[in-house]
Parts: sequence; C-alpha cells; structure tokens
Amino acid sequence: MLRNLVSTKINIRLTDNKATVVGVLKNTQLQAVALTEDERLLINTDQYELNKEYSYLSIYSDEELIGILILRPLTTITVDCHWFLLPHTWGTGLSDSVVQELDRWLNVNTHYTKVCVQTPHSCKEVLEACARNGFKMEGLITKGICWNNRVEDMIILSRFIQGDN
Repeated sequence: MLRNLVSTKINIRLTDNKATVVGVLKNTQLQAVALTEDERLLINTDQYELNKEYSYLSIYSDEELIGILILRPLTTITVDCHWFLLPHTWGTGLSDSVVQELDRWLNVNTHYTKVCVQTPHSCKEVLEACARNGFKMEGLITKGICWNNRVEDMIILSRFIQGDN
C-alpha cells in the first residue's frame, strides 16, 4: 500500500501482458468511473483483447502496480493517453509524478512531442490534475461522450512533452 507518496518512485514500463492490463481494469471502482458499459462487459467476461496498434504502459510506485496508461497514436508526433490509476491513489497527487515519468518514458522511447487527454466535462478531478500539469484545452466535442449514463461534452486537452524532444 502507498504510505508516503512524497517518497515513492514512479516507474513506467511497456507491457504486452494482458493479465496485467485486465487486472487493473477489473477494479470495480475504476470501472464505475472510467469505462463504458461495453468495455466493462468485455473485461468482466474475459473477452477483452489488447489492441495491437496501442501501447500499454504499466505504472508502478515502489514496485507496486498502481495503474495502466494506454497510448493511442493520433499523428506521427501526437499521442492520446488514457489513464487508469487504481482508486487507492486517487486524491494523493500521485498523478503529477506519473506525468513527469510519462514525459521521461516518451522522450526515451518514442518520437512524440505532444500528449492529449480526453475527458468528460464533469470529470473535475481529471480536469484539475491536467491543469496542474500544464495541459491546455484544445477543443470540445459537444455531446461527445457517454459517462455515468449521461451524454456529456468531451474536453480534449494537450501539452507538449517536457524534456529533450
């Protein structure tokens, strides 16, 4: 369990291990806020398959698996990132460290210069974490996402990857 988040070391690793990805996504609290009904059905009936065009990154804090990042290429230099942090990390500020480590990982392992995040308009926690980490609003798709059984506007945020790109 995460005791002192200030001193935890975040490590991000590329994974193609379906069990690792599904293990995080099977968390019922996480499913309730982050997955569509269709995604929940696939995961909970063991029909979920990793998309070969995506990259899956496991997130560790002091060697404890705390989440998954799913990267989807948008262009040759921009990547969309979907975050799945386990509930015991929520509200801890740990996402700030994850952003820093993601920047480092992307600089070392890819050619991307920009990362995007898509989130429902009412998902204040994600919007606040993105603002803290320099994400800026790039656009809005009205009535573009179904979240918590409601059709909502989808906010698209992005930031340039920090480092040597």
